[in-house]
Amino acid sequence: MADCSCVYVGDFDSPSSYEECMLTAIVTHECIECGKVIEVGDRYERVDGTWNGYSKNPYSAVYRTCSTCLDIRRAFFCDGWLFCGMFEALHEHLFETSGEVHEDCIADLTPMARDIVCDMIEELWNGED
Repeated sequence: MADCSCVYVGDFDSPSSYEECMLTAIVTHECIECGKVIEVGDRYERVDGTWNGYSKNPYSAVYRTCSTCLDIRRAFFCDGWLFCGMFEALHEHLFETSGEVHEDCIADLTPMARDIVCDMIEELWNGED
């Protein structure tokens, strides 16, 4: 993969426990990032973790990310990310860079992921923010 600019999401607490795996859906789920349905038979990432966050009481969570969002995350978030905030952080990054993204970063994406990122860039360029 190309040396793409990395979206910076700030400082965040690392989980005290973290387990990720790729699965094939046997029931439908909702992607934590885009909100679309992960259909039966689709591949997705499942993350189980426990975060302490800003409270003294740790909380556990399960996050499911569709393969398209996972592809975008892998291309643009090299130093970490916050679940449920990927698109907001990517939008801010694209705004700060005036939508300038190395062409290899776009070319390395799957067609669906490429369409999403290119649509975000086009909206920014057209002032549809």
